[in-house]
Amino acid sequence: MSISTALIPFLEHDDANRPLMGSNMQRQAVPLVRPQYPLVGTGMEDKVAHDSGHVLVSTVEGGSN
Repeated sequence: MSISTALIPFLEHDDANRPLMGSNMQRQAVPLVRPQYPLVGTGMEDKVAHDSGHVLVSTVEGGSN
């Protein structure tokens, strides 16, 4: 399963053509100006962001202000 397919929520309940259309739409998507947290997620979002290399990951625990 590809990363874009893994980001489709409720994948196991969809028709076989829906994941193909969804992954193609995600490839063509543009980023939002003001992104918000999704109401429904798959749990793969953190892994995709970390693996993309476009996220800063701290080596120490703590928060930012």
